[in-house]
Amino acid sequence: RTEDFPIDLGGSPVMVHDLKKAMFSDMPVFVLASLGVISLLLVILFRRLSGLVLPLLTVIFSLLTALGLVAVTGTKLTIVMQILPSFLLAVGIGYSMHLLVIYYRHLRDYGNKGEAIAYAMGHSGLAILITSLTTAGGLLSFAPVKVAPVSDLGLFGAAGVILCVSFTLVLLPALLSVLPEGKHAVAAEDLHLRKNSRTRYSFADRMLKGCGEFAVNSPWTVIGISILIALMSSFGASQLRFSHNPVAWLPEDNSLRSATDAINEHMKASAAIELIVEREEENAVKEPEFMNRLDEFNHFSEGTSHNKITVGKSSSIVDMVKEINQVLNEDNEKYYRVPQERQIIAQELLLFENGGTEDLENLVNTSYSKARVTIKTTWVDANQYTGLLLKLERKIEDLFGKEKSYVVTGLIPIMVKTITFLMEGMLISYIIAGVVITLLMIILLADFRLGMWSMIPNFLPILAGLGLMGLLDLPLDAMSILVGSIAIGLAVDDTVHFMHNFRRNQHIHQDIKVAVEKTLTSTGRALLLTTIVLSTGFFIFTFSSMSNLISFGLITGLTIIIALLGDILLAPAMMALIYKNQIKNSK
Repeated sequence: RTEDFPIDLGGSPVMVHDLKKAMFSDMPVFVLASLGVISLLLVILFRRLSGLVLPLLTVIFSLLTALGLVAVTGTKLTIVMQILPSFLLAVGIGYSMHLLVIYYRHLRDYGNKGEAIAYAMGHSGLAILITSLTTAGGLLSFAPVKVAPVSDLGLFGAAGVILCVSFTLVLLPALLSVLPEGKHAVAAEDLHLRKNSRTRYSFADRMLKGCGEFAVNSPWTVIGISILIALMSSFGASQLRFSHNPVAWLPEDNSLRSATDAINEHMKASAAIELIVEREEENAVKEPEFMNRLDEFNHFSEGTSHNKITVGKSSSIVDMVKEINQVLNEDNEKYYRVPQERQIIAQELLLFENGGTEDLENLVNTSYSKARVTIKTTWVDANQYTGLLLKLERKIEDLFGKEKSYVVTGLIPIMVKTITFLMEGMLISYIIAGVVITLLMIILLADFRLGMWSMIPNFLPILAGLGLMGLLDLPLDAMSILVGSIAIGLAVDDTVHFMHNFRRNQHIHQDIKVAVEKTLTSTGRALLLTTIVLSTGFFIFTFSSMSNLISFGLITGLTIIIALLGDILLAPAMMALIYKNQIKNSK
């Protein structure tokens, strides 16, 4: 190999190797980058050592336990599973932040650590638990998918989320209680002044308060804009295309891509379809009639094409028999054919075996009851092979349908089945996730109507994410197809926190404006910060060397941001309309 004489390796083993290499080079970067960004945000937010160490300690324990489960069960880390560590880091930190924001605020105002822990647990504990169940429910919806890496992500992702919330609600309060923290009790006169003075809002609180006031005062404007976004997203979603092309995931300068392009262009044989035909009796493959059918199938395959896909070569034992027959007849080209006597075929194959070669082992089994046909074709996106496979399978049924059995396998049929199983499985997954999460919202809010209405701010971000993919011409592949179930599990977290605290404030104040303001200036800050952490955790995937992870990280991160906007604008607007008879003209 030199600059003037480049050598590129192609084929499925090279593809597996390069994907694995890219995965193991990206994963440590993702984890370290996630930890770095999270640490920076925690320092900026809490400005104290405990605010940095305790959340990190909690989430690292959760992550190590989850990865330990993966190792103990012998589950392999795959391209899909590699998102698990970064995902759990972002989600786990979000749970800790919701608890600590309320804890530190109460500690600052009242100075009693025990009361601050109890208040934070009472304020956010139930909401955190419910959000963990919704996220786990979204992930568990992957379990029925007939693609092992996706199913594994659902199972271990859900287990990791439950571990995260367990450490957050049990270990974190325990650590807070034993660590020296905060101030002594606030003097009674200071406490009285704080209770009766006007609340001081930070910039983030003022921004959230302004969003809530706008939504409550102009609900139809917010809803009209949301409907417009939904219509545009629906148009974009209609442009979505499915894809499963692992070679295209790799960088454009990857040698496998150039090798695949060269093989496609010059040899039309970069991918393989395998056919195994089994006959009833031993040595039945040696029958001339069967050999003739194999030969007919080879000729048919090599003349078959579909769109831009062409078959470069179809080979089987019949090719070897024809070559042996030609060599044994003075290499005369007219003898490059199948002998029509079974005895001659048997003798020629026996003579070839006695020559010490093992080539026959790749074409037939030792009892000559099974024959293998290898069809080499051009490499394209898996969803384009369906037409070619249908043509081949019709011919296979015609020629070998009466045999004991036949199986069409190989890389191409496996890829086609994979994307088919993904599409079917994810449709079921979306339905399961939507139903389970809706039921949890109804149970949490103890109101069927309110629970149903509260799902609109959750489904709109999913539609917007899919619409954005369609408009950007990003394909739905093995990674990006996961966005919907993951995003709805995460998006509903913000809605749970908003609705849980809104209901409490509405019950206390009986005023929509006050309830929205109280909710957004308490829980709202935690929602804003966790959204920053979660979206940043997913945006880190945009630095991957693989295009499928870039697309997944970009769309999931944007979907989470849109979900926050839905909860600070659309949700208050909807509550203003639902509770419009209870709005008071208070100043």
